[in-house]
Amino acid sequence: MQQKSCPIKAPAAAEAPEPATVPEPVPAAAAAPAKAGIDWPRKGRIRFVVTRGEGEQGMLIGESTHTWRYDDGRYALRTVTETTGLVALFREVRIVQSSEGVVGPEGLVPQTFEVERKGKPAEGVRFDWSSGKAALTVGGQLRREVALTPGAQDILSQIYQMGLVGAAARLEMMIATGKNYGRYAYEAVGDETLATPFGELRTWHVKTPALPGEQAMELWLASDYRNLPVRIRFIDRKGEVFDQNAVELEIDGARPAAQEK
Repeated sequence: MQQKSCPIKAPAAAEAPEPATVPEPVPAAAAAPAKAGIDWPRKGRIRFVVTRGEGEQGMLIGESTHTWRYDDGRYALRTVTETTGLVALFREVRIVQSSEGVVGPEGLVPQTFEVERKGKPAEGVRFDWSSGKAALTVGGQLRREVALTPGAQDILSQIYQMGLVGAAARLEMMIATGKNYGRYAYEAVGDETLATPFGELRTWHVKTPALPGEQAMELWLASDYRNLPVRIRFIDRKGEVFDQNAVELEIDGARPAAQEK
């Protein structure tokens, strides 16, 4: 019996949605110091499995591991996304994203962002809040400068920033990806119970509008686990769906949730 061939793409985190291009905004003021009361774990790790397609048509293509540290008002986030199993035999993909910065009164204030892909020059963003400018780079060389606005994020930090800012009917923020800088608009879908390998979780579901021919992202943030992401769904411009579902969650050294063997 012949098996149907299917082109292999990179796992979901490798293809972050590009924000819409907008006129450069008014520069932001420098970030304020961290405020007491930001409830974010000092360290943690979330492991996701990555599938391509929906429902029974979904195909396991890889995994993505998120790790972070938060200490003395500073944070460091890192994700490693790679193909696994048979998919890796046909196309080995490994993408590393990192974001570092401080935690201010309104949440994460990124200072540097970088994404590394095998065989390609690293892309990055340097946030200079004192001058109100961000430098987008490729291979360490300046690509262009953009004006910052308060609350601006990189494509990685924005996932965790959504959990820190709390529930809102709509939230807009400027996002830097390394290639582009533009506006994201998240809309609330509402409270949802999400079935996971380690039981049902109460989540807050948010998404960017899915416009024809545009990329879109959805996040499910676990209410009982400090609004950490437990599902990340990405739809590319062709309508292809990439889904990341958490199978392991570690917070401050404890493992409150792990896939049952």
